[in-house]
This record gives sequence, structure tokens and C-alpha cells, in this order.
Amino acid sequence: MTLLIVEESLAMCRLVRALIEELPVTVSECHDAARILAACAETQPDWVLMDLTLAGGDALAVARQLSALYPGTNFAAQPGGWPTAAGDRSHKRQTFAAFLGFATV
Repeated sequence: MTLLIVEESLAMCRLVRALIEELPVTVSECHDAARILAACAETQPDWVLMDLTLAGGDALAVARQLSALYPGTNFAAQPGGWPTAAGDRSHKRQTFAAFLGFATV
């Protein structure tokens, strides 16, 4: 199984890696919202763990693009500072709900 971690915090990436280090998972990382699509093309992940508060990106829009390009890819959300992070809370709720399967991406 392959996992792409989309997270700008290197500490959070290390934490995720530490949590799954004993599992048979190949892990790749993307720290830049602008590189998400390219990283998926390069790694063809089974799972994408995405930070919903990734700077410079709209997680819902990216999830829609990835779902269309890679219909077999699974998504999981890492809400980061949600919902206390600055920004539109209703948009963050919608994004979080989409990742949890309560809304269509």
C-alpha cells in the first residue's frame, strides 16, 4: 500500500511516519499545495492524507481534482488547526465533511 502525506509541517509528517512505521506502507510526502497533483502522478498513492489547512490550497477543490483523476484513491483528512484556524469556518466544515464521506467531493 502507498500513502501520500500532504502536510506542510515536517513534524506532523514525522509523527504520521512514526505511527505507521511497522505497517507495510510506502510513504511519500508533499509539503506544497502547488505540488499535490504532481505528487499524486508520481506516486500513484492508494491513500492521500491531506492537511485541510494546507497553506496556498483549497483542500475541497484539490480533492475534487484528485477524485476525478484517480478514482481508486482513498482520502483521509488531517484537520490541523480546524476549526480554530483563521478563515471561513463553513468552508472548513464542508471540506471536513467531504473527507469524512458526509458530502460528495
